[in-house]
Amino acid sequence: MTDPYRAFLCACIRGDRAQVRASILHASWNGELLFQTASDEAILPLLYSRFQSLDLPDLLPPEIADFLLAVESANRERNQAIKPVANRFAAAGKYGVFALHLLQVEDSLGLALPVRIKLNPFLRLCWSHRKTLQRHPKLRYFDPFYMLPMVLAHRVRKLRQVLATSNGARYMLSQILASGNYMRLWTDLAKGGR
Repeated sequence: MTDPYRAFLCACIRGDRAQVRASILHASWNGELLFQTASDEAILPLLYSRFQSLDLPDLLPPEIADFLLAVESANRERNQAIKPVANRFAAAGKYGVFALHLLQVEDSLGLALPVRIKLNPFLRLCWSHRKTLQRHPKLRYFDPFYMLPMVLAHRVRKLRQVLATSNGARYMLSQILASGNYMRLWTDLAKGGR
């Protein structure tokens, strides 16, 4: 049997107004259990805005509506503190990691973004690439961005070890045109790893 409060939260996120309304009006509905479940799922700050978007805040008892509004306000204030974090990521040249993480949070949980994200064409490509791989996980085995680092990681490690020796550079130059090296690389790519 599914947890009715988890089902309720899923209906809120999904935007299923009829199920949300039916759950609230059900005689066994308990606000404290809802708060506990929403806290466990880390989506408590989202509830009031979801109720507003579904045009249902009038169905909530006043004390529950006030509590949810207070949680959302506190969350908004906390989110204001994220702007300096975004600036630190940008200063370190890692803004893309930060932006993709926030987009993932927005997409997964439906939370509003606390800062405006500047998406350049490369970040747009990365975001659409990530969403495609989420929808079709089997594509990872054909994805060069996913497979090449796996296949090349141990080769790069070995290359560093060889180049650290006294005759390493000479040996590497002799191996560039050696037969079989590239075939082993393609075989590793086809196998998907080492």
